[in-house]
Amino acid sequence: MRTWARSALAPRNRLLPGLGERLGRHPRLAAAVLVCLRHVPGAPRHVSRPLIQRMATRLELPVSTGFRIQVDTAEPMGRVLATSGIWEPHVTAAFRALLSPGDVCVDVGAYIGYYTLLAADLVGPQGYVYALEPAAEAYAELVANLELNGLANVMALRVAGGAAKGEVVFDDRTQGQAMRSSVAQDGTAVPVRSVASLVPASEFERLRLVKIDVEGYELEVLRGVEPIFETGACPAVLVELHTGVLREAVVLLAEFAARYGLTLHVLADGSPNDPAPWRGTAIELAQSLESQHERHVLLVP
Repeated sequence: MRTWARSALAPRNRLLPGLGERLGRHPRLAAAVLVCLRHVPGAPRHVSRPLIQRMATRLELPVSTGFRIQVDTAEPMGRVLATSGIWEPHVTAAFRALLSPGDVCVDVGAYIGYYTLLAADLVGPQGYVYALEPAAEAYAELVANLELNGLANVMALRVAGGAAKGEVVFDDRTQGQAMRSSVAQDGTAVPVRSVASLVPASEFERLRLVKIDVEGYELEVLRGVEPIFETGACPAVLVELHTGVLREAVVLLAEFAARYGLTLHVLADGSPNDPAPWRGTAIELAQSLESQHERHVLLVP
C-alpha cells in the first residue's frame, strides 16, 4: 500500500514507468494503448514517454507514414515510434518532398527499415529501393519489416556502403544498441560495396535520393556515390553527420556540392519543410552544426 501511495504521488517518475513495465509483458495490449495515446493532446510527453520508460519489449505498430513496423522499445527509435508514430519529422518531410512514383532511392544504413518502408511507399510499384544494412540484428529486423508490409520493390542487402568493393569488420552492438553499430577493430566481417556498383547504370537517371547514415563512415560512402554524378545523373544526397568527422565532412560536402551544382541545405528538427539554402562558409556551417543534436545535411540539384 505504501509503495502504491508513493507511486501515486509521483506518477511520472514512479507510477507510469511501473505500469509500463507491467504492460510490456502484454505486447498487443501495450501497442494498442500507445497508439490510442497518440491521439490525446500532450500524451506523448506527459503520459506515453514515462509509460514506456521501463517498457522493454517488442511491439508491432502502425506509423503515421502508412505502414506497420516492429520495434524494440529498449532502443531510441522504438520508443519514439511507439509514442509518436513518426521518426525525425524533418527528415521524413524531406523524403516526401523528394520522392515520387517511379523513382529509385538508396538507403545506406537502413537499420530496421523506417526510411526504406517510407521510400518504398513513395516510389510505388514502378520504383525501387536499395537498402543497405551491415548489422546482423538490424538486417534481420529490416527483412522482417519488409515482409510484414508485403513489399516487393525493395532489395535489402547485408553490406556496408563504401568507396569501393572490399570488406570491413563491423561491431553489431546487439542487445539494445544495434542503432549505434559501426565499423570497429573487433566484430564480424561484412562486404563493402559502393552505391554506384549496386545500382544498375540503367537506373541512374531515375535515382532521386541517396540517404546516408553510417555512424562516421559517411565520406567513404559519398565517394562511392560520386561515379553516378560523373555520368551526369544528379540525385539528392541526405547525410546525417557525426561529431568525429563533422568539420572534415562539411568541407568535403561543400566541395562536392560545388563540383556537381548542388545546393546545400541544413535540416534541423522543427525546421520548415522547405529550408533555405546555406549561405555561409563550410567552416561556419560546421560551427553551427556542432551545437545541434541532429546534424542532417541535404544536397539537392
